[in-house]
Amino acid sequence: MPNEINKPPSGLKNLVTGAFQRYGAAINNVLYRMGVEITAVRVSGNSDERKKAAHGFDREFENFSKSSTRPFNYYKQYHFDRGIHPANYVDFECAFAAKHLMRLNPEKLLDVGSYRHFVIGLLTSRAVTTVDVRPRKNILENETILVCDSKKLDLPDDSVDAVVSLCAVEHFGLGRYGDDIDPEGDVKAVREMMRVVVPGGRVILTTTITGGAPFVAFNVHRVYDHVMIMDMTRPMVCQDEAVFSISGGGFTGVENAIITPRLWDIYCGCFKKPDLSPDNVGKQARPDGAI
Repeated sequence: MPNEINKPPSGLKNLVTGAFQRYGAAINNVLYRMGVEITAVRVSGNSDERKKAAHGFDREFENFSKSSTRPFNYYKQYHFDRGIHPANYVDFECAFAAKHLMRLNPEKLLDVGSYRHFVIGLLTSRAVTTVDVRPRKNILENETILVCDSKKLDLPDDSVDAVVSLCAVEHFGLGRYGDDIDPEGDVKAVREMMRVVVPGGRVILTTTITGGAPFVAFNVHRVYDHVMIMDMTRPMVCQDEAVFSISGGGFTGVENAIITPRLWDIYCGCFKKPDLSPDNVGKQARPDGAI
């Protein structure tokens, strides 16, 4: 009979896991000053399950291949993916964007550099204009592809209801994808997003964030602090924001962004473009008092 004494009660395990997901980044920010870090690792199935499955694999293969009457060729290729379904920061930032797009239901939607599979998901129910610096073929009729640099969008002012850009802005201007080297490429791209969205429209933006000193890993990406993100998105009004803690495995507050050098978390924000016409200036101040 297995020894149950050394196994933590499931209720305690869930409590510890939940607490780490919520506060893991904040705990690591304190521990880092002492040279220590805690990392959550998702394991598909426990070690006993893995050993049992591996031990019985040959037998299962023989039974399966011999019992089938269909004309397949059979060979062995062992994988073990049981247990908790894996999830990472991409799942969470896509969910953040999907939540806001579902609520807003914009008629004219522009995507700037988001994950391709996320965009294809959007195209199942709406037309989307997409921006890509690299030429590519249009495989869906309700997608309009603009091959241009994000720093100079080929669109008129106030022409779309919403813009979504997932983990893209930190790459702009670094040359990784064939765009021109420009230290201000990210700032210029966000300005363009603000320019083309209508007053009252939304810009849904995700990017990399640190609670420590911002840095550039050239030519991969930039990693910002929260102040830089707020400065880059002015004068838009931040309506919702969260940080996905990669070490904690869940959303947390911006104040808990990881401070370990060269590591980063994911910032998610939904911003509203104010109406800066003379009749409305002063009526739509940001929470920090700036217009």
